[in-house]
Amino acid sequence: MPDFPPPIVDYMCAHLWRDKRPAYFLMDRQGRVLDWGGALDALRMAPPKSGQDIADTLLFMEGLLPLDEPSLRLQCVKMKPDISVDAHLFRIPEGYGLLLVDATCKEADLARFQQKAHELLLLREKHAKIIDKHLGKGLAEQVLGLDLRKPGERRSITILLADIRSFRPYAKRRDPWRAFQVLHGYLSAMIHAVVDEGGVVDKIIGDGVMAIFGILPSSLSPAVQSLNTASRILENIESLVQERAGMDGERLHVGIGVASGEVVMGILAVGERQTLNVIGDCVNVATCLENRALPGQVIIDRATFDGAGPFQKEFTPVQLDVEGMTGPLEAFAWESAQ
Repeated sequence: MPDFPPPIVDYMCAHLWRDKRPAYFLMDRQGRVLDWGGALDALRMAPPKSGQDIADTLLFMEGLLPLDEPSLRLQCVKMKPDISVDAHLFRIPEGYGLLLVDATCKEADLARFQQKAHELLLLREKHAKIIDKHLGKGLAEQVLGLDLRKPGERRSITILLADIRSFRPYAKRRDPWRAFQVLHGYLSAMIHAVVDEGGVVDKIIGDGVMAIFGILPSSLSPAVQSLNTASRILENIESLVQERAGMDGERLHVGIGVASGEVVMGILAVGERQTLNVIGDCVNVATCLENRALPGQVIIDRATFDGAGPFQKEFTPVQLDVEGMTGPLEAFAWESAQ
């Protein structure tokens, strides 16, 4: 981090930090207050006495000193019922410095993100309900055509797996609330694409989505439905990328794998709850293809390609070496323009 000249520092303090209502404390190595200042009144804090233990003024400081590392940041520390701060504790020659930065708005944003997460789960349940005992076994029988008295049945379906590329290292470098905001936007873009094209969201796994086509009635083949979905996912993600351009200097994209085939599908009971379970080679193949897909790329297997209709001209043959297979896997790839 370069040293900024005084005029730049003055500007940052006057404009970038002005609305953050920062306050500071300087302490000796025993945690006794040496000096203080900033917007203590905005945080509704009474000034401490010189030499007072910082933990007597700020309860959250109890047990934090001595500091084992150069600095420590605590996020969204509740100061008052309606005031939260980010606390930055760091070493200085005299002992320790403590900077309190208003985080009330950020905490409100985090609450909204958590609400969005709840809405996302509700969206997942909306589609899972067709196989959910609690929302009507008759509906599951009617829509899925599954005999719940049997352990399972064979059916030809298409599996789509979509995953955000490099999201885990991205999340490690970001505040949790920011990483969650980005994750929510990407998952929503993928899930809405699945729903709009008549698929069923089977699983949300970390930063990825698994969808099934061929369960709900449709005039289109499961392969075409899945590729319509893949195209829509890439369009939605590109819109997100453009919206986020310049925010943090990173462009996150999605890789997609699609495979078709016969599976054993049935309702499994866990306690009183019943969920759909799908077992078949195409699930493993879709996982393999998704793992090999580059950012912005869709890779499909031969079975999906054969049923792809007008999408066939978009794909190029590729040979993939897959562990556990005697020969290369025949697949087809399509990379979106980015």
